Amino acid sequence: MARRPDPRRLSLFDIADTAAPTPFDHARWDGRSGETPIDRALIEAGLSDPYGLSIGGGTLQDTSVPYLPRSLRFPVRLIRDRFSSETRPPRFYLSTPACADLPFVRRVEDITGLKAVWDGASELLGIGTWYHAIDLATDEGWETLAASLGHTTLAYVSRAVAHQICWGGLSVANGRSLLERAAVPRPDDPARETLRGWAPGLVSEPDSGRVSGWCIVLAVEAGWMRPGRNGGRRQTRASFTPAGRSALDAYRASIPKAA
Repeated sequence: MARRPDPRRLSLFDIADTAAPTPFDHARWDGRSGETPIDRALIEAGLSDPYGLSIGGGTLQDTSVPYLPRSLRFPVRLIRDRFSSETRPPRFYLSTPACADLPFVRRVEDITGLKAVWDGASELLGIGTWYHAIDLATDEGWETLAASLGHTTLAYVSRAVAHQICWGGLSVANGRSLLERAAVPRPDDPARETLRGWAPGLVSEPDSGRVSGWCIVLAVEAGWMRPGRNGGRRQTRASFTPAGRSALDAYRASIPKAA
């Protein structure tokens, strides 16, 4: 009769009844970060540094332009599957679709021989379109945003207007002008859409994440809410007026109760 194995002499993999993982094959990589041919080309051209390339890739920074909007400051991202079982080659992804025409991006492509592509299906890779809208939907930058819509989407412009008005970064007048110049569609029934967006839950103050930019603009103009204020170090969020609370309470009361 076979003796029962002594658990004190078993390895973790024996106990789990699984095979040990295959060791990572370092030989299939060109070298450490900063030492691959692409890394060296980018570093020698002054387009990146070893630190920026230290996590299997990174977002390349164009230091010749202002930090905001971030979509243009970081116009291209290098992706490498350093710890993947696959062996796909390095790829460059654009921050926004219109970044393909930027001189910095073209220089990266010329130096590395790789073409930067746009992947709007990835929330991470497409985050630049949101940065472009939120960074420029301000009293100082809204006209620049209106003139560079190829870097973002109308949905993001609408969301950015709503957010910035609620937090004091954009005046209602400039928000309206931006929405009009960008041709963001106006709701057929903005009052109902606004109340429907705010009705769920315990909304105690205007929530820019639940309604569109037009809804926020029209709610302020209708006297339902006060826009936020940004006075230097002190920032005040948007708030309901008595008329706004009354309209919201009446709408909530009109919603049929669940049986």
